[in-house]
Amino acid sequence: MMLLKLGTKIFNLASDIIRRGLSKKPFYVISTQDGKKYIVKDGNRRTTALKLMARPQLIDKDKYPEYRKRFERLHKYFINKPIKSVLCYVFLDSNEADEWVELEHTGEQKGVGVVSWIPEQIQRFNTRRGKKTKIEMQALDFIRNSSFVSDDIKEKSTTMKLTNFQRILNDASVREKLGLKWAHSLLWSDYPENEVAKGLCRIIDEIAKSDFSVKSIYTAQDRVQFMEKISSSLPNFSESSPKVDIWVLSEGDNNESSDDINDDFINDNSGNDQSNVGNSTNKESNKRTIPINRKTVIPAKCLIRITNPKVNKIYKELQSLDINKYTNCASIVLRVFVELSIDTYLETFQLLGEQAISAANSGKPLHEKVILVRNNMVARKVMDEATSKGIRVMTKKEDALCGIKTLHAYVHNNIFAAIPTDIITAWDNIEKFMVILWSEVELQLINKQ
Repeated sequence: MMLLKLGTKIFNLASDIIRRGLSKKPFYVISTQDGKKYIVKDGNRRTTALKLMARPQLIDKDKYPEYRKRFERLHKYFINKPIKSVLCYVFLDSNEADEWVELEHTGEQKGVGVVSWIPEQIQRFNTRRGKKTKIEMQALDFIRNSSFVSDDIKEKSTTMKLTNFQRILNDASVREKLGLKWAHSLLWSDYPENEVAKGLCRIIDEIAKSDFSVKSIYTAQDRVQFMEKISSSLPNFSESSPKVDIWVLSEGDNNESSDDINDDFINDNSGNDQSNVGNSTNKESNKRTIPINRKTVIPAKCLIRITNPKVNKIYKELQSLDINKYTNCASIVLRVFVELSIDTYLETFQLLGEQAISAANSGKPLHEKVILVRNNMVARKVMDEATSKGIRVMTKKEDALCGIKTLHAYVHNNIFAAIPTDIITAWDNIEKFMVILWSEVELQLINKQ
């Protein structure tokens, strides 16, 4: 019955258990009268996921053939590292167990139950985990701590919808009117603090109103009209406006600080406002350019939705690791990213044959695996010959910048030294291929659900 109602969710939960392990939250159980078995009061989805991974034959293959196949695949991973014990809290009384289950699953109950996090709490938690502080949180920290902001506005900043504030600040044309710049994950300005505070305060005052609707700022044109509406109460920043030393609104837990901002920092177009990203009035300026002399292997503007958690972390590292400081590290990580991406595609589309459980243990060298993926993508017409040229060079000209032998040499040759510009060029040649690869992986996983 649970598989009928929550089939996809049970499978997703089971997949997550394979990736990250079982949740540390205890199961709530009560003992049967004979003391030989336990009845699960809370944790039934996890129980079902574990049972079906351990014994996929419990699924009726005639009623649920697709789920049977999926759990049989998970079973191969599960038996290699089975979960043999689980943490349980044993209640002596069924009614007492029901009270705690109700408390956890029926909402906040005026603070007695489980209170869901608001967006601000989620983002601050992510920042503590090492993720970079988002633009709206940096502005919010400035508002909460600035002596130029009234207590009334500080109070309103706690009640406004944070996603509306985020939508406004993510628009480069809005930031320009507010005297703000966004570079290397830092929100900064070279205008006086009191003037910057005026503009942010005016926006918070407006979006905190009870009748404010996201429709008024939803599109780029909407935001232009919104800023025109409140323009009379905004500071008038222009070329002739007095400037001050550069200052950041909130350094938070990001790697850069106001001491790190210099001319090179400002002029480097990697992920900052100099590239005109988000300009709401000129379509041509919306084209995202990739700087040649960027500091990372993968540019910040290259957005790839990666379904594999480990590979996604590597992707993020390649977007943040300074290639000039950590050249060898970047080259090795790029090699790992390429192979794990190829492996994921092969496993997702089952191109390894029934004998191979995983691409890593298939016995095939990287050269052969790349050819398999490329041929499959061309055959499925998701990639043309022009797009696949970079990956063809990887296999046909193995000593080229992005060739297989070059990637291997980064790892195994103790004399061969990586050059930052070569690594960047190698990525640029295969970037579109990688974007399509992960897009196809995501679509395939969705279709299987």
